[in-house]
Amino acid sequence: MKNSNLGKMIKLIVAVCVVTTSLYAAGKKPNFTIHELINLPHPLQAILKNEVNMKKMDITPKQLERLNIEMLAVYPPIIQGIMYKAQEVENQIIKDVYNKNKTPLELKKQIDKLQNLKREVTDKHIESLNVMATILTKKQYNQGLKLFAQMKAKKMYKKLKKQFEGK
Repeated sequence: MKNSNLGKMIKLIVAVCVVTTSLYAAGKKPNFTIHELINLPHPLQAILKNEVNMKKMDITPKQLERLNIEMLAVYPPIIQGIMYKAQEVENQIIKDVYNKNKTPLELKKQIDKLQNLKREVTDKHIESLNVMATILTKKQYNQGLKLFAQMKAKKMYKKLKKQFEGK
């Protein structure tokens, strides 16, 4: 990688870390309406958000340390930075369609950029899952996937119940 590209990459990562950290410090969790190309699981959420799950899975202190250093410190800031860019591009496309009646041909560059950003997020997510698989045992990794599925099902149930009850 050229030094100029490396410098740009470092600046981007630092900027994303600053933005993400300030959002979390302000009590605002990033909420994206943009999605990856592939709907992949986020098992780390199920593992680290619940001490009972960590005990159930027999996560060792060394594994926990590695998950924090190799996963949490690396992937969320990078992925969220890309997601912010994708959100901006998508919002601009929407404005151009609604306000300027632009055609797909006129929006080709923006749509390609959005697609590339989503691909980048998906690549990083897959990379993060592969790193997690090297930290955890196969059994722990599969347990994490199962716990994440259960967590998502509970959220979906609550959401549907709320909608059904009209709250």
